[in-house]
Amino acid sequence: MYFSDPYDITVDKLRELVDAKVLEQETLEYKRLIHGDEDLETREFLADVSSFANSRGGHIIYGIAEEDGVPARLCGTGLGDSEVDAAILRLDSQIRDGIEPRIPDVRIMPVCLRTGAWCIVIHVPPSHRAPHRVIFKGHGHFYARASNGKHRMDVDELRDQFLRNAGAHWSEKAGYR
Repeated sequence: MYFSDPYDITVDKLRELVDAKVLEQETLEYKRLIHGDEDLETREFLADVSSFANSRGGHIIYGIAEEDGVPARLCGTGLGDSEVDAAILRLDSQIRDGIEPRIPDVRIMPVCLRTGAWCIVIHVPPSHRAPHRVIFKGHGHFYARASNGKHRMDVDELRDQFLRNAGAHWSEKAGYR
């Protein structure tokens, strides 16, 4: 991960990501704007969050414009001071109600830029309760992450997740290893 303390994220640390051109990866994703209220956007957001929990964890950072996965500029989300708290509450509610089982210890943090604009950083830890699935409006899919972003989990990945949390790799139980 890119932060030694995932809960201590400052504007200087965000600026370092942009200046160093740290690419989006399995544990890091940039988004310019927070999604709206459209169902498809909400489902995509929940797929992003659950994919982090089902993999190595990581950060979604809103307010960084990117081009082909490379952070281009620290620009903020476009939220005003009076809108930040409501946006955080909405995101938190969507995560809590749209993914099962619930992901413990997700943290949503506002970061005020020197310009007065706001970034929103979501830290999703890797989950010991995985796999998590998106249940928003009956969606029902499981997601994971790789270096090129999120993908729907296949049967073997789901089996591994369930057995890993039970203490063994499925192929060992099935005699393949």
